[in-house]
Amino acid sequence: MSVIFKNRPACQLLRKLLVLVGVCLTLGAHAATSNMCSMDEIKSWTEKSRIFSVVAPHYPPIARGLGQKGRALVNITLDSESRVESAVLRYSSGHKELDEGIIEMVLKSSGVKLGLPLCAPKGERFSFDLPLNFQFSDGSSVPPRDLLLEFFKVTQVVESELSQASKLTHMILSALKQAYPNASTEALDIIDQEVKQAIKKELSPGGGYLEKMIEIHQAHYTEDDIRSLISFYQSQLGRKVVKTGMLIQAEAQRFSEIWRPGFTLVLSDRINSRFKERGLPYELPRPKPGQSEQKGQNKDSSYRLIPL
Repeated sequence: MSVIFKNRPACQLLRKLLVLVGVCLTLGAHAATSNMCSMDEIKSWTEKSRIFSVVAPHYPPIARGLGQKGRALVNITLDSESRVESAVLRYSSGHKELDEGIIEMVLKSSGVKLGLPLCAPKGERFSFDLPLNFQFSDGSSVPPRDLLLEFFKVTQVVESELSQASKLTHMILSALKQAYPNASTEALDIIDQEVKQAIKKELSPGGGYLEKMIEIHQAHYTEDDIRSLISFYQSQLGRKVVKTGMLIQAEAQRFSEIWRPGFTLVLSDRINSRFKERGLPYELPRPKPGQSEQKGQNKDSSYRLIPL
């Protein structure tokens, strides 16, 4: 059956529509054959993988400074080795600077292998749509675990605690030598090894001490707090604070050892004077110079109350 169109403009319009339909069908067929993953499979993959933390690790700085926020949809193409090959904006966030910042940020991740969902063909290019939502936080969110681990890294918390291992080793070795003056070198080596291994385990992810530190920080800091602190400690002044922190602590400890005996003497005299004024039958003994350092001396013994 044939249909004859006598109206030439209508005929031309129909011809153009048929061409467009053919193009759409061709593109649709190509998309279906080049990407066999469903939307649910891609969504599940992006949520479970590290995609977001790699391609969008932070808020585009220019857009943040301008107070821009919004949701954008980016089509990302990965090469045969699952690295970002190209990024095209499908739906705008409504802000030019935010859109440009998003694309620039995604393309900067091109050196990282992102992996592929199970439904994607191996060794082939793969395209998918990734929604990115940039909104300002009210600052009340709990800092995520990975962010706190980054904070501990820039502040060298683990290194600082590991430096305390030598002090703990010295304390245990002193106790052993006091109880066993002829302790063998093998026994001393065992103590040194076990202290270092135990502390290292406690300060590793999953270790009791580190996990408790994460819990404590989450109770007292917000995500915005931690991000601000990380920015500070990555600055020149912040790095100086980290570098000199342990040195200052060591100097303060040495000064404290010198200052403590004299202060204890003054404090004992002040307290005894008050006791005498009030007619209380107590007196704190005046510590002798070096008394707390004497071998076997209980450092707290000078604070015992002696009935008069």
